[in-house]
Amino acid sequence: PPPPPAKKAPNAGNGSSTPLYTWTQTLTTLELSLPLPPSIASAKLLAVTTTPKSIAIAPRADPSAPIVTGSFPASIRPDDTMWSVEDGVLTVYLEKTGAGGDWWSRFLEGK
Repeated sequence: PPPPPAKKAPNAGNGSSTPLYTWTQTLTTLELSLPLPPSIASAKLLAVTTTPKSIAIAPRADPSAPIVTGSFPASIRPDDTMWSVEDGVLTVYLEKTGAGGDWWSRFLEGK
């Protein structure tokens, strides 16, 4: 049989990059960096919603057109989520649940 496909190596922050965003992690935290379209120049124009198992990032003017949406492979603490916009990049800080933490193989399921 042919060898299994090579896994993508993690980036310097033990995460990965997609065409849309880059994410990094420690055993207990996650950080998402998402370049924003020029029409979203301020945090006030953005809605970031998290639950223990999901995230949705959308323009406030059109919440039905999310920029990123999906389910996490494990749980986070939504009450501890923080985010900011600087120089056209949204950065979202998330806390993983669970004692001791673990490494995630992906930021969102199926992506």
